[in-house]
Amino acid sequence: MQGKDYIFSNLEKISKLIQAEQFELVYQYKDNQLTRFANNYIHQNIAEKDGILTIKVVNGKKVSLTTINSFDEDIIKNALLKIKETQIFQPDDTDFISLPNPQILDIESAFSEETAFCSPLKRAGYVKIINDMADKFKVISSGQCSTTLNELAVLNSLGIKSYSKSTESQLLSMVMDKMEGFSALTSYDINKIDPNIVAEESVSKCVNSKDSIEIEPDTYTVVLDTYGVSQLVELLCFENFDAKSFMEDRSCVSGKLGQKITGDLVSVYNDPTDKEGLVSSIDMEGLPRKKVALIESGIAKNIVHNSYTAGQMKTQSTGNKAGVSNNTPYPMNIVMERGQSSLDQMIDSVEKGLYITRLNYINAIDSKQTINTGLTRGGTFLIENGKISKAVYNLRFTDSTLKMFNTISMVSKDRRIGGEYSHVLTPAIKIDKFRFTGKTKPAE
Repeated sequence: MQGKDYIFSNLEKISKLIQAEQFELVYQYKDNQLTRFANNYIHQNIAEKDGILTIKVVNGKKVSLTTINSFDEDIIKNALLKIKETQIFQPDDTDFISLPNPQILDIESAFSEETAFCSPLKRAGYVKIINDMADKFKVISSGQCSTTLNELAVLNSLGIKSYSKSTESQLLSMVMDKMEGFSALTSYDINKIDPNIVAEESVSKCVNSKDSIEIEPDTYTVVLDTYGVSQLVELLCFENFDAKSFMEDRSCVSGKLGQKITGDLVSVYNDPTDKEGLVSSIDMEGLPRKKVALIESGIAKNIVHNSYTAGQMKTQSTGNKAGVSNNTPYPMNIVMERGQSSLDQMIDSVEKGLYITRLNYINAIDSKQTINTGLTRGGTFLIENGKISKAVYNLRFTDSTLKMFNTISMVSKDRRIGGEYSHVLTPAIKIDKFRFTGKTKPAE
């Protein structure tokens, strides 16, 4: 860990070298430790530490930036010279208003000393539990155990001086035989991850899928576990609840805020304060991340902003600057509200349907209509008379997320962190109508 004092002492030195109407310095430091395993043994331990500095310079409507990974003064001066030489060729950004002014920061990011300084030996101990169980049942395990320390510091010429440190850890297991079993747990604190749960879930789903059967594609009642829910919710939010797609009429909620778009049981938030998730305090502009209702009891409520889109729409940033060079604000810390049911109760309520662990290769067909296609993966099982009966080969689905979410009849009390590109906290759900359009079968 580099620390707040060390980082800002360097940023303040750099700020004195900049001659511009406005400037912004964004420094991201990451210490990532990763233990990978395959074929029931650890095959790789890697560690990566790097600090990335982005310098943004504003003169009039010309906005230029460069990225380096050094605090060396000569390198900094050379980078500033390059910006000065090239900015005269930079076209005006007519939508740019200003860099943001400081705001009060009222939450702290989730941080764990145990995660930040976790040893390879501890990660190996977690992995051993999975590999030993895979050996016992004569199946093949693979996956990873990772721990990451993040530091983010932002300094700008209008008075922003923001810093956060956070940690995240994940244990992920994919166990193979003829079919795959999957499980993963994610937390800011590695001590909150139980490797026995990950081992039991991934191995048992694989073992119980050995005698999978084919079923015909059709519309089924589906109990979708937390991993699959997080994937659908993440894609829905990323493609539709940012101000840019909203303004360009590419969003499913363009012109529909305040209207019903899903069933009553769906409430989704951009929520950096929910302590079940990975709490984070600031965005890439140093502004506080704010809780924003995206969908509330099925009603489309809000979109998210960074300072750029807030300037265009004459409103306030919600703290959703997701990338230094990208002006699209994305929802972060996505959270779906829990329900009242257990996973077992949802399965008990299904006369004939499917239990699905997660989804794979999801691609958008029509983003505005939220129509996607993809495959099931990691454990797909037939439900008959309220009981999981046989494993089935993976199916292809083609359906609208909003249409499916209009048929949600049960939501679980328990939630987990999932997501493909971000951390999304979701429950499991029962979808009464989930449309499948194709089937697969592994090669013999």
